[in-house]
Amino acid sequence: MIRVSAVLKQSFLFSVRNTTLPVEIKNDTIQTTKPNASLHGFGLSNIKLILNKYHADFVMDYEDGWFQFTGEIEAQVRK
Repeated sequence: MIRVSAVLKQSFLFSVRNTTLPVEIKNDTIQTTKPNASLHGFGLSNIKLILNKYHADFVMDYEDGWFQFTGEIEAQVRK
């Protein structure tokens, strides 16, 4: 199961939750448990790179069978 939510006001706040086996979060990373690990695990890294580029915040958490990634980035008004 995957749950996605997003809100745009003065900032863009988004959250992605999915059910998973227990994961260990160390230094804002998760080691993949999939076979051929070199072909997996790029999604979170790419999102974190984008958030870091724009000095945005994120947090990761695992609890009761759910992994959650939440990010917040300042909304930019284009003129």
